[in-house]
Amino acid sequence: MGISVTSKNEVRILHLYRDLMNLYGDWANVAVLERLLGARGVKTTVDCKSVGDDIDFGEYDFVYIGSGTERSQRACMRDMSRRGQDFLDRIEAGMIVLATGNSHELFGKAITEASGERYDTLGLLDFETARLASRVTGDCVCAVTRSPLLETATATQPAPPPAESQTPAGSQTPAESQTPAGSQTPAGERTPAESQTPAESQTPASQTSAGSQAPAGVRMPADSPPDKLIGFINRAGGGQTGNVERPFITMLGPGACDKAVMTDTMNSAVNITAPNGINSEGANPERSNSLSEGVIYKNMLGTYMTGPVLVRNPPLLNYLADRLCPESHDKGTGGDAFFEYQEAAYRSALTELSARIGKHGK
Repeated sequence: MGISVTSKNEVRILHLYRDLMNLYGDWANVAVLERLLGARGVKTTVDCKSVGDDIDFGEYDFVYIGSGTERSQRACMRDMSRRGQDFLDRIEAGMIVLATGNSHELFGKAITEASGERYDTLGLLDFETARLASRVTGDCVCAVTRSPLLETATATQPAPPPAESQTPAGSQTPAESQTPAGSQTPAGERTPAESQTPAESQTPASQTSAGSQAPAGVRMPADSPPDKLIGFINRAGGGQTGNVERPFITMLGPGACDKAVMTDTMNSAVNITAPNGINSEGANPERSNSLSEGVIYKNMLGTYMTGPVLVRNPPLLNYLADRLCPESHDKGTGGDAFFEYQEAAYRSALTELSARIGKHGK
C-alpha cells in the first residue's frame, strides 16, 4: 500500500454487499474500525449498499467486502459487472479496500468451478481461482511479507490501564458455517466472531515479551508482538494461479508448509491437482498455494482470513486506521479499554496457535 491516504478528520466507509457477503460476523470488521476511529475523535459515516443500489465510489475513502457462499459471491459478481469499472478506477486512484474470505477472488480474472464451469471476474489482478469439490478449513497463522502493505513502523506508548467499557455487539456465525476451533481469549475458548468484555480478560495488553519486532508499517505499542496475523479459513478446495503479489505466508493452517521449505521460498506458490486442468504436479489439493496467501495491489488488500480479521488482529486494524486518517495516529485507541483487551486476546490466541507450528504435519 502507500499510494494515498485520507487527509481529513472524517472518513466515509462503504460496506458493500453486507447482506450477501457476511459469514463469520464479517460485519464486525466495519464495526470495530468505526469504533477505533470514533475513539480517536474521527467522524465516521458507514453506508451499506448491495445489489441494484446506486453507488458513487468516489464518495468513499474505504470499501469493505466480506466472505459469502459461492452462490452469493456469484450474485455479487453479476451486480459488479455493471459497475465494476468505476470501482476499479477508484482502486487505481488509491482508494483503500479490504476484501476478506472469497470476496477477494472477484478481483482476479476468472473463477473455475469444480464442475469445469468458468466465469469471468473483475480482472483487476493477474490471477485465476480454481475450485475443487472439497473444502479446506482451519485456524491459521500468517507471517507478513516485506511488501508495500507494510512500510515504516511507528512506536507508541502502551495503552492506559483498563476501565469499564462496552464491547461491540458479538458477531454471529451462520448456522451452516463452521466455527473456528482453538481461538482462545484470555477468558477461555470463544468463536472468533464473539467480542470479549473487559471483565472477562485477565491479560492486559501491556504485559508483553521484550524484544519482539513490529511488522513494518503496522502501528503498535513499542513492545509489539511478532509480525504475524491470525484468522480462520473456510474455503473451497483448490488454489490460485497467476502473477500477483501476495502479502502473507501461511505458517499454520490450510496450506501451511514446514519451516525449512518456507525459508527458501517465501514468495512462491504451489499449484494443485485439479480435474479442471489447472496444473497438476502431484501437490496435495488440500494445500494449494502452500506458502502464499492473499493479494495486494496499491491500497487494495485481499485475504482468505476471516475471524473477523480486524477484530482478531489489532495490528492490521491500527494500520488501516492510520492509513484512513493519519492525523489521528497519535491518539492511539483514545482511551477505549476495549482495544487493550482486544490486544490481549490477539496475543493469547497467537501464542496458542503458534505453539502448534512444527507439530502440524504436511
